Amino acid sequence: MFQESGVMNSEVVGKRRKAELVFQFRSSLYFVTGNLSVNKDMTEENTLV
Repeated sequence: MFQESGVMNSEVVGKRRKAELVFQFRSSLYFVTGNLSVNKDMTEENTLV
């Protein structure tokens, strides 16, 4: 009985950790792509001027 609950807890923790990793990856990816697009816009403005 005790082992079963331990397995369940580890599964829940694993799912939660996976969700956190996915969220971090998405946010970092969004941050990087956002910076790239901003930098591109700035360089275009500089060339126009």
